[in-house]
Parts: sequence; structure tokens; C-alpha cells
Amino acid sequence: MSRDDNSVIGSNANEDNVQGSSGIEIELEILEGSSQAGPSSGSQTLGEFFKEVNSIQDMIRSIKENLIAIQDLHKRILITLTQDESSR
Repeated sequence: MSRDDNSVIGSNANEDNVQGSSGIEIELEILEGSSQAGPSSGSQTLGEFFKEVNSIQDMIRSIKENLIAIQDLHKRILITLTQDESSR
């Protein structure tokens, strides 16, 4: 990802959709009640800790699923481009 892509995503992180440098619009999921990963202030019970761990694992799982979807779309685009080139 280029520096420009990071600035686009960073500046629009609270919006529902982000448009990348290629012009493709990417839908972002806004998680309600989620906080940044990392140490929380104050004391935390063991149950709260494991709840946060599970939340982070869910986010990682979601990111992996999104990456797979993006890879599939990328493959489809490449196949389409190859078919278009061969039909010329």
C-alpha cells in the first residue's frame, strides 16, 4: 500500500466507505462500542480481559475474511483482463 493510500484510509476511517487510489470503493464495517486494541485504563477483571481477547480475535478473523474476498476479486479482474486481451 502506498503512502497516498494510507492517508486516504486514515483520513476517512470513520466513514462507511473509502475510495482507494484505483477508484474502487471499499465498504468499511464500523464496530459499535469497540475500542483501540491495547492496554485499557484502570483495573480489569479476568472476564473483561478474555472478552477483549475474543473481540480482537473476531476482528482478526474479519480482516482475514476481507483479505480473501479482495484476493478473489483481484483474481477475477485478472481473468477478465486476460480474456479481453485474448479476444482482441
